[in-house]
Amino acid sequence: MQEKCLSILYEFDRICIDNNIKYYIIAGTALGAVRHGGFIPWDDDIDVAVPRRDYERLLLLKDKFPLPYKLESYEKGSSFIYPFIKIYDTSTKVIEPLSRPFSCGVWIDVFPLDGTFEDHFPRCLHLFTIKVLKTLWETKVRAYRKVEKFSLKSIIRLLISLFVLLVPAHVISNFLRKTMTLVQFENSKFGGMLLSSLGLKQIVPTEYYSGPDRLVGFCEQVFHAPSNLEAYLTVLYGEYMIPPPIHDRRAHELIVIDLGNIKE
Repeated sequence: MQEKCLSILYEFDRICIDNNIKYYIIAGTALGAVRHGGFIPWDDDIDVAVPRRDYERLLLLKDKFPLPYKLESYEKGSSFIYPFIKIYDTSTKVIEPLSRPFSCGVWIDVFPLDGTFEDHFPRCLHLFTIKVLKTLWETKVRAYRKVEKFSLKSIIRLLISLFVLLVPAHVISNFLRKTMTLVQFENSKFGGMLLSSLGLKQIVPTEYYSGPDRLVGFCEQVFHAPSNLEAYLTVLYGEYMIPPPIHDRRAHELIVIDLGNIKE
């Protein structure tokens, strides 16, 4: 899984450089680069982020990815279930055991970087609205993990399902995008990957990204990272050089069908 993810990242990096698109390895991928020199040993994907302006340009370059790689994003009428970009290796096959099992290949996640409000209350309201819309989206396309029958969570999901039954997926997607882009990343003092489950915790000063170019080693290659990487990781993880307890070291729950050809 890690080898296939890394191959996708190489191609993504090449296309970004060729087309002058900014990107940053983020979250667990950035943490792995600093703490392990590559993947966190129990991790099985790669996370990158692209400032919204370049993210929109990247969407127009989907045909630039050579086989077996494929850039996927949601469009009206699409069966794709994520509100952000994924780049897949189509020579592989993996099933995500969601409420509606989703068949795909090994992937890397590409998230937009958006700005948010400087004041605390508007920022909280902004992120809460995004969280609600994201929940509506996941329920509409059934992109959530199965929950126990007759639990409180299952009842809430059922009520939300009834609410979004007559709302087209593209309407929810449009509202989500418009809400995420209320504040331009380039003109804001704070921002981040607003779809993150970390909520307020992942909001950092935008200068952490927009400072001098920063390259970090990852599996014997170098990739772009937030310019103030140490401060960024501290905001997200606190004492980030200390690995979590063994019981908190989790990978994705996946059904791996085929990883294609693996290099010797």
